Amino acid sequence: MCGIAGIIKFNSQKVSVEELEHFSEMISHRGPDSSGYKLFEDGKIGFAHKRLTILDSSHFANQPMAHPEGEVTIVYNGEIFNFIEIREHLEKEGYKFKTETDTEVILKAYHYWGKECFHHFNGMWAMAIYHHVDGTVLLSRDRFGIKPLFFLHEPSRFVFASETNCFKYLKEFNRSFNLEILEESISDPYYASANNTSIFENIKSVKPGHWVSISSSGELYDNEWYSLKKRCAENPQYYEKGKFKSIFLDAVKIRLRSDVGIATAFSGGMDSTAVFSSIKHLAKSGQELKRLPEEWQMAFTVAISENSKNNDWPYAKLALEELNAKFIKLETKGNEETLNDLIGTSSKADCIVGTPLNIISQIYEGMHRNGYTVSMDGHGADEYLFGYRNMVNQLFYSSIQRKGKKHSRRIAAALAKMYPPDEIRKKQKQFILEIKNNYKAGNYFKRLARNTFDPIEKTQELINENLSYSPLPGLLHVFDKASMLNSVEIRMPFMDYRLIEYCYCLENKYFINEEVSKWLLRDELKDILPISVLKRTSKIGIGAPVKEWLDKLNPNQLDDFLNNGPNTALIQELERLSPSKWFQINLQSIHL
Repeated sequence: MCGIAGIIKFNSQKVSVEELEHFSEMISHRGPDSSGYKLFEDGKIGFAHKRLTILDSSHFANQPMAHPEGEVTIVYNGEIFNFIEIREHLEKEGYKFKTETDTEVILKAYHYWGKECFHHFNGMWAMAIYHHVDGTVLLSRDRFGIKPLFFLHEPSRFVFASETNCFKYLKEFNRSFNLEILEESISDPYYASANNTSIFENIKSVKPGHWVSISSSGELYDNEWYSLKKRCAENPQYYEKGKFKSIFLDAVKIRLRSDVGIATAFSGGMDSTAVFSSIKHLAKSGQELKRLPEEWQMAFTVAISENSKNNDWPYAKLALEELNAKFIKLETKGNEETLNDLIGTSSKADCIVGTPLNIISQIYEGMHRNGYTVSMDGHGADEYLFGYRNMVNQLFYSSIQRKGKKHSRRIAAALAKMYPPDEIRKKQKQFILEIKNNYKAGNYFKRLARNTFDPIEKTQELINENLSYSPLPGLLHVFDKASMLNSVEIRMPFMDYRLIEYCYCLENKYFINEEVSKWLLRDELKDILPISVLKRTSKIGIGAPVKEWLDKLNPNQLDDFLNNGPNTALIQELERLSPSKWFQINLQSIHL
């Protein structure tokens, strides 16, 4: 995990090392262990790299890294989790390796397969590859956009970086807000991420599953190398008992490869518990675990103030006790959170977020403070296992319009139990009544006329929407920010493409069944998960108690900040759209 940046000039001007250093300084937190700079094409192209050491701590593994035959040079952020298997394949083809890092594996895989190598990688990445022969630069991003990569394309240059913060320090460039994006962000904080852009004019994002080629004359070519929808249409899969568990355990296993300590961000919810329980299971299984660090079974959990509805600690405590696990409990400041804290994290985030990063960031700050550099987290599961109530809700109302009573009742039973315990009975009655009213005799022919509905099409539509548009792209961006601010890499077994492709092909009865959502996960990991987690149907998740914090702020101090900050005029202009108080604080904290 690292930070990358680069400047490519198409005119007579040249890039200097000092210019690269200045431009990339704002991502030093992403790679505090070493910095590297390299100029090409007589100074027309420059790469910068900030390294967070996870595999091979020797200086031979530093970047930018060149292929030994001098054909290409790479700067890269991320991890290729199956690098051991790819390396073994390449060694059989005659390739020799100098380091123990995955970066060298990428270089030689690219030399062997060309752009097809991306299909062989199981991982997360944002990379730039310079071709010495023709002077072109290739940018590539992983299938689902786990790692960020922003760019600016002007007639005289192309500039890229891991974070938008860098562009504040780009020579001869004045950042400005994109008003249209900001307006959309008031109702949808993750709008920019969902649309592969940023809140700043002309600063965009390389799309997930795409590579972008930039010629020496400034021509840009954007190509989609991966599409979940196309991939599953070409390679359909069907339910097999035990297949989900097999893929998931392997996804966890290959993500345990590290030369530094691994921890888990543990909320006590289904997803983080599935990851941590699988780690514990693998530790007892006797399986060979390659490249395993000394420390890899520590959980970190956060306790918010006990009276907060966001407090997951009681659930986490119960699950950790059942697992007999080692853990570190972090205490947040809760309602004592100050305005300065909110301003500080928002300024570093440099984007609009739905909730303050404070709570999330504190988890990774605690890991870093205790000597851990990698976190195994449960992100990504809700988006395709129907862990979100709104997903199940959409499926239910689509079902009562187009499917039979049995189908609708199955979904309704699970949906009702996704509400807080004191609301379940009321919701059960509501859904039963809605099904009954819809299936009155008078609605029969209307229902028959529109009953061309294929349940798997609606299931795939919802999964696609959640993975590609909202909320996943925004959540990935937020967690990347929160972890990398503390120099911690997040790994997400649920984001393994093999798992997502398999689940994408399944009918919704494998996700919503026996009065619960995420049925497939519960059923296949029932011998691994704690009983308390298997029984739980409601969801809290890690988040900040925004309203509680804002209610405790000094109103005079808050008004002074909002009325006398760098973006006061812009906030006043947006008042016609009734932005929330948190949105105003968030926006006022961002400096151009």
